[in-house]
Amino acid sequence: HESYGIGASGATSKSSHLGSIPGLRITDVSLRYTDCTDLAPDIVVSIRENRPPRVQYSIDGINFQDSAKFTDVIPGTYQVTIRDDWGCSDMSDPITIIDWHQQTDSLYRLRSSCSEDLSFLELTSSDQPVEFSLDGSIYHSGDTILQLTTSRDTTLYLRYRDSCIITQILDAPQHSIPSIDSVLVESTYCGRATGLAKAFSSYSSPHYFSLSNGVTSPGGNFDSLAAGLYRLYIIDSISLCLDSVDFEILERDPPQIDSLQTSLAHCNLAGGTVSAFWSSTEVVYFQLDDGRISSSGEFYELEPGDYMMFIIDSLSTCMDSASFSIEEAPPLSIDSLTIIPDTCGRETGTIKIIEISSSTISPTFSLDGSSYSADSVFDMLPFGEYHLSIRDSFGCEVAYDVEVPNLNRTSDLSISLAYLDDCQESLVRLSISSIEDLDVLLNGTLIDLPYDGVVTQGDYRITTSSAAMCNTDTSFTITEASGNDCGYFLPNVFSPNGDGINDRFLAYGDVITDHYELLIYDRWGSEVYREIGGAVRTMVGWDGRYQDQKAPTGVYIYRFVYSSMDALSPMVVSGDLTLVR
Repeated sequence: HESYGIGASGATSKSSHLGSIPGLRITDVSLRYTDCTDLAPDIVVSIRENRPPRVQYSIDGINFQDSAKFTDVIPGTYQVTIRDDWGCSDMSDPITIIDWHQQTDSLYRLRSSCSEDLSFLELTSSDQPVEFSLDGSIYHSGDTILQLTTSRDTTLYLRYRDSCIITQILDAPQHSIPSIDSVLVESTYCGRATGLAKAFSSYSSPHYFSLSNGVTSPGGNFDSLAAGLYRLYIIDSISLCLDSVDFEILERDPPQIDSLQTSLAHCNLAGGTVSAFWSSTEVVYFQLDDGRISSSGEFYELEPGDYMMFIIDSLSTCMDSASFSIEEAPPLSIDSLTIIPDTCGRETGTIKIIEISSSTISPTFSLDGSSYSADSVFDMLPFGEYHLSIRDSFGCEVAYDVEVPNLNRTSDLSISLAYLDDCQESLVRLSISSIEDLDVLLNGTLIDLPYDGVVTQGDYRITTSSAAMCNTDTSFTITEASGNDCGYFLPNVFSPNGDGINDRFLAYGDVITDHYELLIYDRWGSEVYREIGGAVRTMVGWDGRYQDQKAPTGVYIYRFVYSSMDALSPMVVSGDLTLVR
């Protein structure tokens, strides 16, 4: 029914009057309220003017009326329809009547924050012109988020049509902030990432857990953690509010062998032992490199040799190792032995073990197959061969062949004879001495030592006896002296000055000798000259020098001993001499 024209030339059409009728159109639909409390306004429809014929109006498309006004229309969404008698019609855009008191709740939303003192007010303007204010003076339009302090009440002002205002007291939302109650951790070990962490929380809202390394877990279980510091978060799945706690995964100390104590193997047997001392708070076991296992760290019946011991953590297989050696005990042996001979066949021999090499504390001894005992002294033994055995507490044995000698010890007796009075009347000075304590009988008569007496020609017998020595007998005969037995003379002064007179100290006489000794001492007892020879007539004599130097002037002591085939015993001449220059 739009206006249109029909063109004509030189004539007028019957329908030319239609060109002046405007088309049927709704030009305006308005809501008319009486005041801010009016919740059912009137809907007033305006159409294009000068539009005959009769026009009817409807807000539901069904019921039409002649009036362009609909009164007291309740809140809702409507669409106005108009029509005329010619069958023309038009329809408006939808129009909404808002119940602002019911619409208020849809215009804002209170959301808690991750702080107990703050919350957020989210404002949505929808498609209606509405403004918001928290103090009634400054208004905001459009979608807005405002921060609220939850410690005090807040009034929301909504300004809508014709500056109508609705107020709303805002209730701060119930804050729900996640928290971690506790964290259970387990250490790692051996430098591996085997640590564990388990988070516990009574927080009921949807949440999840996260570590500072980015790993997340819905249940709070984390494994394969290396040693180090971590931060654990609990996060609200909706608000993303979070709580955190720090924890540390410790490196558990591995088991460690502190020391090993070993004992020796004896007699080449597998009797060695080793005991371990260790540091560990975990359950451990021990293993030798030969495969043997022990929970106590002790191993027995070890042969001599080198070993490696491992200590192993039963839970984590962490380990430590240490090497050790089982040494073979020194062979059982006698280090010190005293043998006392059997003297004169009286069964006085003794075998005494002084010291042995053995690690045992209770060696036992046996002689010639006797029962083993702790007695290490065997006495009252006759001379001969013996079989000595030693046994230690480990059963090791060693045997020795020992000889007890027969000691026929005779007295150290000095006997000297010298003719007196220039060999006249065959008188002889008999001297007997000994450094030992002896019983001496001269022709059956007990004499005291030293003995010095004059005897005449005849047969003599000297008998000695001692508890420590065998008895001895010495016999000799003093005969009439001959001219050749008168002895020797030694001067008491000599002068080694090179004048050819008495330059050497020597013996003078005619006795035929087969051995002589000349000894000269200084006054401190040091030997300065010694000469030994056969015939005295070949004696060189002392030239007064000592160690290639001239001996000093002074008094010296000499001792001259000589013997001949005819003499019973050596003759001794001693005295003082004076060296002058």
